[in-house]
Amino acid sequence: MSQVAEQSTLTAAFEAMKAQPTFGSGGLATAREAAFRRFLAAGFPTTRQEEWRHTSIQPIAKTEFTLPSAYEISRAAAEPFLFADDLPHRVVLVNGRWSASLSSLAALPPGVTIRSMREAVEQPATLLVWVTTRPPAASPVR
Repeated sequence: MSQVAEQSTLTAAFEAMKAQPTFGSGGLATAREAAFRRFLAAGFPTTRQEEWRHTSIQPIAKTEFTLPSAYEISRAAAEPFLFADDLPHRVVLVNGRWSASLSSLAALPPGVTIRSMREAVEQPATLLVWVTTRPPAASPVR
């Protein structure tokens, strides 16, 4: 698949994501759109770039990404992948989203909180403000 076709597929997926009501939550729309524009301008890295010379990203570049249809699974389905129940802290992500029902957050250290991204953008914290306002990393020269 050519890079143009790959980017076209990802553009369609990004447009679908933009249609989600949470896309712009907490002012993230601008940051997400800017990041995607940077990706479109730079494209996928290639093995001709020094930092990527030993890593071909072709398998991921050829992957068709779609938004997940379900964000929760039963405990029985997750059980083979969970660590022992006696761990004091366990954060479980299902299709990239935090699952409160499968996570174990007992006795978190003082000052540590675990929230979903939705909760975080609805109540912005210093880190979230930093992530959405810092300048983008310099793009490598091709």
